[in-house]
Order: sequence, then C-alpha cells, then structure tokens
Amino acid sequence: MDSKTKDKGFMTVLRSVTSLSPEKQLLLIRLLYPKIPPEQRTRIFDLVCLLSNPTGKWAKIEKYMEGLFQRDMKRTPKSAASLTVTYFKVNSKMFPFLIKMAQRVKNKVWMRENRKAAKLDA
Repeated sequence: MDSKTKDKGFMTVLRSVTSLSPEKQLLLIRLLYPKIPPEQRTRIFDLVCLLSNPTGKWAKIEKYMEGLFQRDMKRTPKSAASLTVTYFKVNSKMFPFLIKMAQRVKNKVWMRENRKAAKLDA
C-alpha cells in the first residue's frame, strides 16, 4: 500500500470519527484504550494535554516554574506542580503532566546554574 492510499484511508477514518456524537467518540476511546501499549499511553496523554490547552498558557506556566526553582532549588517538582495548579487554576487531572513538566524545568534551571558556575571557575 503506497503512502497516498494510507493518507486517504486515514482521512476517511478521521472524518468518520469526527462525525460521531460525543458519546460514540467516548465509547470508541474506551474501546481503543486497552489496545494501546502502556508505555505509549503516557506519551499520548501528554500530547493530548498539550494540544487541548493554548501554547501561551504552557509558556507562562513554564516561566512561573522556572522562577520557583530559581528562588528555591530545594523545592520538589510535586510542590511546584501543586502551586501551579492553584495559581493558574489548571484542572487537577493535569497534575501528573505538571509534575513531569516541573521535573524538566528544574533540570533546565539546574543545568543553567551549573554552566554559570563552570564559567566563573574557568
């Protein structure tokens, strides 16, 4: 099967799914979920979280978390995520995603500070 045929088939499936009622779409997701390998579920969930919320909001959240970690590196990613949920009024179902984001942000801040320290030592 060539790529054009695959693309047409995918678009047909996409049109069919989007034309379903919300209840039927939810049923389809419930039926598909067990078929998705567990290691891919979190990746898909993260992608859905990113796509379902405006990009600007995530940039603001990331900047807020950077500020939290710059002031206090002893803060845990879980506590930063908790503060973010409260401050930005994010849905609590996003908490696992925010913890993961906080881990990445904390690592980024830590690496930046270590580079600055290495430049000063040299």
